[in-house]
Amino acid sequence: MTLPLNRLPGLVVAAVGACGLAWLSQIPIASDRAADAVLRLTWRARPERIEHCVTQSPEALAALPPHMRQTTICEGINASYRLVVQHNGVVVADQVVAPGGLRRDRPLYVFREITLPPADDAAIVVTFTRVEAGSGDAEPGQSDRDTMRESVPASLTWERHLRFAPGQVRIVSYDPERRALFEVVPG
Repeated sequence: MTLPLNRLPGLVVAAVGACGLAWLSQIPIASDRAADAVLRLTWRARPERIEHCVTQSPEALAALPPHMRQTTICEGINASYRLVVQHNGVVVADQVVAPGGLRRDRPLYVFREITLPPADDAAIVVTFTRVEAGSGDAEPGQSDRDTMRESVPASLTWERHLRFAPGQVRIVSYDPERRALFEVVPG
């Protein structure tokens, strides 16, 4: 099998390009991010369902067909939460986290990276507070109690004094079983 001469320059260029790319991939690149530390907030949680329930009168129920009679009619939304992060008493992040989905019927997702200067003793306070007022109109049923146990409480606070080394990443997450924020510790 003979190689046509018109393909030889293309093969040479491809071989030189591959060798050059391999050589360039070995060069170390300095990063400025190594000078800062990072506080990473990351969790997924079910928001609390806020419902407003109205009990229908016997006259209103009598006016409805039998298959449409409901003694209690409830309307509701999933709650939004305000995330506030303070570093040594200064607010470094303040945002409202709304549930996902067009109808706000999906979980809450928090992923936020906050760059901080290295410090031996940094006071960090993370608060996650419900924005909407709770309903409290009716006594919740058993399924409502189960949902409330799985949902984020109305207010969460995580407060620590941490040491941040240059380039260090500290992760704060949410534990749905304990219903509390916690720091993820390697190992």
